[in-house]
Amino acid sequence: MTEKEHLTNSDDEGTISEKLNEASYDSEEINIETDESDDVDKYEIQNRLKRQKKHLYSGTYRCNLDAVYKVMMTVKEKNILSSEAKSYINKTPFKNFFNMFLTNGIERQNIRKSASNLDQLITSFSIKEKAFKIGNKLLKITPEEVSLIFGMNLSGEDLFPIPTSNKATAMESFSEFLTTNFEENDIISQKTVTRRLKKMIEEENGNEDLVKLLLLLLIITFFFPNNQNYMQWGFLSKLLNLKKLNSISWPRAICENVMKNVQKYYANPRSTPGCTMVLLV
Repeated sequence: MTEKEHLTNSDDEGTISEKLNEASYDSEEINIETDESDDVDKYEIQNRLKRQKKHLYSGTYRCNLDAVYKVMMTVKEKNILSSEAKSYINKTPFKNFFNMFLTNGIERQNIRKSASNLDQLITSFSIKEKAFKIGNKLLKITPEEVSLIFGMNLSGEDLFPIPTSNKATAMESFSEFLTTNFEENDIISQKTVTRRLKKMIEEENGNEDLVKLLLLLLIITFFFPNNQNYMQWGFLSKLLNLKKLNSISWPRAICENVMKNVQKYYANPRSTPGCTMVLLV
């Protein structure tokens, strides 16, 4: 049995993308039922393989940084964040992530994922080994690695399960924020959050609410995206209270969530919710 390794290993340098490029993949590895008799048309088999592969890799991954990048670059260019908002950012566990955009800057091409590499990686997942089988290696990602990648504290409480809630219940705790930003919305979707952020930026309103909306956008589009592009109301109790926000082990939640989804969707990789981009780092 091959030895399990982490995605980053001091004894075996190279990113997961490099390992994928080193491995060989053959379209014939896609499993389909075929008649093995001599009269089977080999061209028909090849066409069936191509059709299945096309279906397997249709759609796009939900996890992406494009939406966050666009907003953060605009905020940076307009320099609209108040001192209170900047202070609020630095009190969150995502401060290193936000400051990557606001202070150091980041090139857009550096946040683009390789869909083909993700396809190969996720479809290589072994249920038996609970790991990705790339060539003759078994690769895993750990909460410790996610902590290093995003510069977040590993210790803390579990995020899941998210408490069951609705807008009326959320209003009891966060009435001012919700009345200001989501009074006419029944769900918190990427579209509604982005629209509200755009309005605040146009008004050059860089207060704490802007930071909270950025947090929501980050959760919906990058750390915990789902196939519906919206957030459960119960998530607000974890995000809008700084004490609660800092009490959670976000690296563990991100890692466990994406790996749970990989186990469920590995046969249809582009339907995989969660922070799939972290798998390629």
